Amino acid sequence: MATHNSIFAENIEALRRNDSRMADALENAAASVIPYQLESSRSGLPTFSIVNGAKKRYVHSKVDPLLEAAKMLVASDVEGVRTLVICGLGLGYILKAIEKYYKTLPFVIIAIERSPEVLAEGLRHIDISSILGNSNFKLFAGDCADDLIPTVREPVRYIFIPPLFSRDENYYAHFLRRVMKSLVTEKSRKTLKIALHIYPFLFDSLKRTLRNMGHDVKTIRGSGNVVRKLSDAVPDIVVSVNLQPELAHACKLLHIPYAVIGIDAVVNSELLDPGLAADSTHLFLFNKSDAQLFNDIGYKNAFHFPLGTDTDIFKPVCPPPGATASDISFVGHSFTSDVNEYRESIVPNLTEIVSSASDTGIAEASERALFFFREALEKQCEDHFTYTLDSFFGANPERVSELRKIFSCETVGTLPVLLGKEASCRKRLEIISNIAARYRIDVYGDDGWREASGRMLKLHGRVPYGKLPDIYCASAINLNINRVYATDPVPLRVFDIAACGAFVMSDRSSDLVDIFEPDTEIGVFSSLREMHEKIDFFLDHPEQRKAAAERARKKVVEKYSLRHRLDIILDLCLE
Repeated sequence: MATHNSIFAENIEALRRNDSRMADALENAAASVIPYQLESSRSGLPTFSIVNGAKKRYVHSKVDPLLEAAKMLVASDVEGVRTLVICGLGLGYILKAIEKYYKTLPFVIIAIERSPEVLAEGLRHIDISSILGNSNFKLFAGDCADDLIPTVREPVRYIFIPPLFSRDENYYAHFLRRVMKSLVTEKSRKTLKIALHIYPFLFDSLKRTLRNMGHDVKTIRGSGNVVRKLSDAVPDIVVSVNLQPELAHACKLLHIPYAVIGIDAVVNSELLDPGLAADSTHLFLFNKSDAQLFNDIGYKNAFHFPLGTDTDIFKPVCPPPGATASDISFVGHSFTSDVNEYRESIVPNLTEIVSSASDTGIAEASERALFFFREALEKQCEDHFTYTLDSFFGANPERVSELRKIFSCETVGTLPVLLGKEASCRKRLEIISNIAARYRIDVYGDDGWREASGRMLKLHGRVPYGKLPDIYCASAINLNINRVYATDPVPLRVFDIAACGAFVMSDRSSDLVDIFEPDTEIGVFSSLREMHEKIDFFLDHPEQRKAAAERARKKVVEKYSLRHRLDIILDLCLE
């Protein structure tokens, strides 16, 4: 029966024929202290665990590590693979599984292990000498020289041992970058390999437009082992709608340019994480203030960048027979679903504290908080066209300090956002109700619009994306109503309507009047009174309305088509 010493000697001798430097490194590491906790599995083979705080995670099975490795190999589906990259060997069981199933290696193996001490311990217990001595096997362990990456041939498959990779991901990512670099072939800069993140909004338009531009587009999901997915895809660039943390982290590790098209304002997300900032990440944000927020926390490549529209979908059409011909129409959310956290959590919880708290001080503070919120909303709703919530909170530092005793710091930071959603909901409902009292208006969207009123209001349900041009082209005036806190951007809705050659009316934002000439290309208003004046004028002057719509359409087609904007995005990311 072979002893541990004889198994180790045979393994080292085989490796020495293949790579004498690595054999020496493992031989010298054999007597070193193992950086992890070694234990015996039920099968008698060693396993080991990593302890992180109070958590203990086993790297190999506690029952049968070799059986586990065999299952992992089968699940990885390596048939037909020409190069197999293993990130995290641990004690080396995956190599034993390969040896068991393949008498001769049908692929090149690039094996990477951060701890030579752990691997050396494994070589004392399992005989994998036929793998170690094979010329198709290349091992990198510890602080080894990495200038000898073998020729990598596609297709490539990756096997990750998650606890080991996550513990030393920068170490393993270094080798993955070397492997990916060896796969990149010389090609025209005009043809890019793009990994596009699957996201419901704009996904089909982005995929089709990028392919029509001549690029090779592979779709991925930003969940699961994203590093493996990107290593498989070997993209020149990754593109997503909104910042996806898993993608940002993986692109940072692998040094892949990452282009983020920021549809949603940052106030609707929890993405202001300095840990995600990297030179590889490029943010193209609709809102100037969002870009500034990201710049302030360390993002070097956060740009204010109005997007545009898919001119293959949004273009002039003849509405089908039976289509509703509207004086005024609005397509969009009522925002009633956005206010649930404020209406169903914050307010009821504070109300309950006031009524049941045994601590009089806390009850009184909660009552003052409710009054403060009502006061902030009343002030905001006095003028739907001027954002006041941030300044209101800033002007009341004592009250904000008191809120910190009731809420967590994170919640206090988002309170203006929650109130802003409530105010935006009220703004849309009140403006639509105000219009419906005097004009015929068709509203398309969610059930929350039932809270609106007006004798000339007609509600419709949600409309498929591809049917929107029919509505826009059949409407004399297409309304846009911004969120109260969205003082900068131009929503996609405005570009979509204009691209259809239809007329847009919107409340003012700084970008809107920078991009479109007010009343010459689109209608713009800053108050309810001005809104009514503009509606009257443009309903009474159809020729001027149509001429303005045509000028806006020409501008969008020339400067704000999705293809035009993507050209700029790709150039900036790949400079």
